[in-house]
Amino acid sequence: MDPEQERDPTRWFDDKEVEDADFPSGRCVGTRVHDDRCVFLDRAGRCVLQTATIAAARPGFDLKPFFCTAFPITLLHGTLWVDELCLEGPARCCRPAADGALSVLDVCDTELRHMLGDEGLEELRLAFKEYEP
Repeated sequence: MDPEQERDPTRWFDDKEVEDADFPSGRCVGTRVHDDRCVFLDRAGRCVLQTATIAAARPGFDLKPFFCTAFPITLLHGTLWVDELCLEGPARCCRPAADGALSVLDVCDTELRHMLGDEGLEELRLAFKEYEP
């Protein structure tokens, strides 16, 4: 973590659970914001939980909350979306390229597999093939 990041774990998450039907439990607890960004983002905009996971050669991204691992894929009222943070504002690592040759299914394979599982992703791929012009 960068020196200016919050290091007290009791200050990393909101104090209150809120109802959210998109979570399996029907409830969620958000990560806190510090200096207009998630407490886990370093000054370069990278997630320190992901950085630590990779550095420790841990499988997957088991330190990150579920929806953070899925980013830029998100779930809104039961529907999969590419998070709007990737579609607007300054260029980000997850922003689509207008003339890109790859689809979101190619670029976000890991995230979609995380959200849907192997069978769900295969079902989405089949539906995408039927939709392609």
